[in-house]
Amino acid sequence: MQQNRKQKKWFLMGILIVAGLLTGAAGSSFLGKKSAQPLFCVTVRASACTGQGVVYRQQEEMFYIVTAGHVVDGLLEGQGCRIEYGESGEGEARVLYRSETADLAFLAMPAGEETKLQAVAVSREHFDALTRGDRLWAAAWADGAMQKTEGELLDFWVYLEDFSLNMMLAKMDCYAGMSGCAILEENEYFTGILCGVSEAGEAAVLPYSIIESEWIQMVERGILK
Repeated sequence: MQQNRKQKKWFLMGILIVAGLLTGAAGSSFLGKKSAQPLFCVTVRASACTGQGVVYRQQEEMFYIVTAGHVVDGLLEGQGCRIEYGESGEGEARVLYRSETADLAFLAMPAGEETKLQAVAVSREHFDALTRGDRLWAAAWADGAMQKTEGELLDFWVYLEDFSLNMMLAKMDCYAGMSGCAILEENEYFTGILCGVSEAGEAAVLPYSIIESEWIQMVERGILK
């Protein structure tokens, strides 16, 4: 794990300014390499915003989707949003949980009988093995396919003042509509979700470790039944 340090204010202001460009009412504008991976990426349309989400768990007949909290700004817990996936798949999800400390929300959506969605692959061993310079991928659903763009891990654990949280820092190209998209490591295990990016292309990534911790808290509080 890299030593904790505080980023300069100008970089964080850049994250907040550009983060607004990562969600939009007109959908994703994402360029990258098409992927034949299992389908765990979805588009989240909530109120006036459009972003991305990741199928984090499947339990019985329910999918649990994680996304950046700001994607569902304006929605209260229990309120609904639209989920789109695959070539023509869609469904209705509700906001199940919104973190008080991280830019994170969990959504719940009935699985249905015909969906091809499945949960993203996770591995704490692969996550803990990440080091500076490792290759990362941002994966999102756009233009009728799951697409990926390549990046690099700049810092595994850095305090981002405007998020008031320790997060990961990566270098990658990000486009409108990518907030909440999956960040994968080289073996395509889940690493986190995209929350913001600076004008220099330095991306703030909410780590898998924090997402899993929030999931456990949600279960312990009885929110997940």
